Amino acid sequence: MTTPPPDYCLLWMGYWWSCMSKTEWSGWVQAVGSILAILATGWGVWFAQRAQERQRLRADHTEYTRLLEAVFQLVGGAHQIARKIHDYVAPFNGKPIAAASVRTMRAELFAVLSALERVDVTRLDRFEFVQAVLIANAVVPDLLLELDNAIIRKTLSDETDGSEIDFRAQETAEVLKPHGKLLLDAIDKRGGAASSDTFPG
Repeated sequence: MTTPPPDYCLLWMGYWWSCMSKTEWSGWVQAVGSILAILATGWGVWFAQRAQERQRLRADHTEYTRLLEAVFQLVGGAHQIARKIHDYVAPFNGKPIAAASVRTMRAELFAVLSALERVDVTRLDRFEFVQAVLIANAVVPDLLLELDNAIIRKTLSDETDGSEIDFRAQETAEVLKPHGKLLLDAIDKRGGAASSDTFPG
């Protein structure tokens, strides 16, 4: 008569439900191991997907912050040039200024406007940001037109009256100021690199 294989009991507890033969224990270990392997694989896939999603969100956040910084640099740049024009023209107090200076100011402002016109506002997710671009695109051409008129008016002289330029420059700077500050605050909240030094009060 064949001797039955000895029972091996879980933690030597001796209860009937905890005792099985070596073959039975081997089968259970394989089954439990397979289940754990499946669970580990599933967790690994879930963890990798989560990591990829976090990376994608970080990349999207960084890309959008850089877009806002670019918009801020343009709106703030237009504001700075308008302020610079005012600071240059105001001391003349309506007296003639050199047309060459007007042309230099116009060139700087035109470069900013050209870049502003290429901003894709459909990528901006808040109306206030879109509004900042649209308003800058609306007021900067008015200042450019005033500079063009000043250059035309100097036909009989190499100098031109700067009072109208000064008025338009102040107006442009005041209109752009709150929009620049709005962009700066939004960038700061997102941990961006723009600073108030780029946009003087």
